[in-house]
Amino acid sequence: MILSKKLLFLPIFFFLLSSCFQQQAVITESKVKGFIAVQKKLKELGYQNPGSDEVKKKEQFQKMDEISKQYGFSGGFDFIMTAQKIGIVMSLVIGKESMKSEESENPRKKELLAIVNNPDITESEKQEALKELEQIQGVIDPNKVFADAFFELSEKAIDEQSYQTIIKYKKELLEVFQPGENSFLEK
Repeated sequence: MILSKKLLFLPIFFFLLSSCFQQQAVITESKVKGFIAVQKKLKELGYQNPGSDEVKKKEQFQKMDEISKQYGFSGGFDFIMTAQKIGIVMSLVIGKESMKSEESENPRKKELLAIVNNPDITESEKQEALKELEQIQGVIDPNKVFADAFFELSEKAIDEQSYQTIIKYKKELLEVFQPGENSFLEK
């Protein structure tokens, strides 16, 4: 599970890496609404990742280019740049929520804390519970350091206005955004 948390951050890394090479415009409400509409339309049309088939890739991009123009984008590239920025913010939101829940809602951690704080439990049982708690914390702490550094780096790639606009449509975006998938091109 911890490894999967790190893997969740890989798409953010690639988004950040590619965003270093171009200046991006502020994401407006119309861009977010257009993004959602394009994603739904692509899904409706059965848009799939063409894999290594170069001819199919070109056809798929042309289809995406045409559809994105219908929803206010200048073309497929504009849509992809918007998707990139939305992807960073949504990955940040999902990642932060995931880290908070991992820290606070770990059921085994709660059980162990209950044992340690229970006056009716023997001292040896409490010591065993404390050892296991240290092991759990030893896994969570390094992941949290990694995640916090990554979140900080990611947040620098997003302007506040775009961030707030994207968050405003979080619920609708979650319907079309699935972390761990190339959701902008495979839905």
